[in-house]
Amino acid sequence: MTFTILQKKEAYKKLSPNAQDFVMDNETTDLISNYLKEAELTIEQSDSADSEILSAMFGLQTLQEAVQNIAKLCNKNLDDLSILRKNLEKNIFNKIENLKNSSTPSEVRIDLEKVGPNVKERISAI
Repeated sequence: MTFTILQKKEAYKKLSPNAQDFVMDNETTDLISNYLKEAELTIEQSDSADSEILSAMFGLQTLQEAVQNIAKLCNKNLDDLSILRKNLEKNIFNKIENLKNSSTPSEVRIDLEKVGPNVKERISAI
């Protein structure tokens, strides 16, 4: 779906500061890029898909709507994009949902089993 720049800016401003940081983080961008590569999209398809995903991250559409739009744009079956949807939901959209209500970074829950030893040391020092 196509949204104007103004719509995207307004939706972005409505996110909590923590959610804004997460959405624009290079690590988040890289993760999405990797998921799009795994879905075997062309560069052009990935650009369109990224725009759809970003609109969903801003709350302008649901993840399901974004994936449906990606399927149409890329002439793919929804089943072909099921892994993409699951990865985005688990590793991006669930985190955004948790961050929407947080007002400080210390409120973000971190799964210590999924982080490396250096991160665990820095967290325990806080």
